[in-house]
Amino acid sequence: MEGKMRVLLVLLLSCGLVDSQPVNKCHLQELMIQATKGKSNGLSDRTFMAKITCAVETVTRFNTSAVNQMTRTGNRVWKFYGIFQLTNGLTCSDDTAKLPNICGANCTGESGL
Repeated sequence: MEGKMRVLLVLLLSCGLVDSQPVNKCHLQELMIQATKGKSNGLSDRTFMAKITCAVETVTRFNTSAVNQMTRTGNRVWKFYGIFQLTNGLTCSDDTAKLPNICGANCTGESGL
């Protein structure tokens, strides 16, 4: 179930540009409920958003400029950007990953995620 939620989040939210600023937990939850109406995979909208909000709080503490990284096989470094920890290469480009960049965005800077 968690994997399905991550995929849904990437599809719904990965292409939006976000200013780097802290956000209020309740405001974030309300915005996301509106964005995902009817797409919560059998969970109530509130339960679905509570799970996502909890994950965001745990990983980024609602910091939209959070950057984390993890080394994978072959010495490839995966970087995760922003409040939803979107990965470099898939949703944005940085100094280590250029493709597929489905959103056509930079991972950092003013036009970043």
